[in-house]
Amino acid sequence: MSTSVEGSGTSVEALARSLLLLADTPGPERITISELIGALGDRSAAALVLLLALPNVLPMPPGTSAVLGAPLLLLTLQMVSSGRARLPATLARRSFARKHLAPLLRQAAARLGRRGSGPHLGRFASPLGVRLTGIVCSLLALLVFLPIPFGNMAPACAISMCAFGILRHDGRWVLGGLVAGLVSIAILGAALYGLGQLFVYASQLVGR
Repeated sequence: MSTSVEGSGTSVEALARSLLLLADTPGPERITISELIGALGDRSAAALVLLLALPNVLPMPPGTSAVLGAPLLLLTLQMVSSGRARLPATLARRSFARKHLAPLLRQAAARLGRRGSGPHLGRFASPLGVRLTGIVCSLLALLVFLPIPFGNMAPACAISMCAFGILRHDGRWVLGGLVAGLVSIAILGAALYGLGQLFVYASQLVGR
């Protein structure tokens, strides 16, 4: 069964309809990740990016960012290329119970439908905007991957904002995520530079 809707990447209404179709169409008791990617269309990478980035927004056990960082980086790079997630077959065949996933899909469709007065700052959520955003998110994903205590939270929050805006086709969220991302890059860069200078100074003291 294919639930992909042509042009779903440019129409949030079509994306919401795709999710409802996947949730409500009678079928097997389980929904595969491959079917979910088909329903999300050319914004499937952004959806999976959101799922992987959100756990890093809150303090998590050590090693969580290392586990989630690699696939997060892969998917942000896929945002740059096409926006559609491409996963190994073994992972794409994994499935969820329909009775558990269907309510979540309906909720997601309802949230995507809350557009208010319409799209804002649409260029940030356009196909070109998504690709450029993917470049910034890839840099942020590298920061998430680095073993910096609590240093993954701000970049992960920025990535989540960008991904949510892409899914809603709302440039305000994308712009907010980009600003937050650039600020977090600047702060972490300054912190790393300061630590490097401190290390050099300490080495000079020891060498005297």
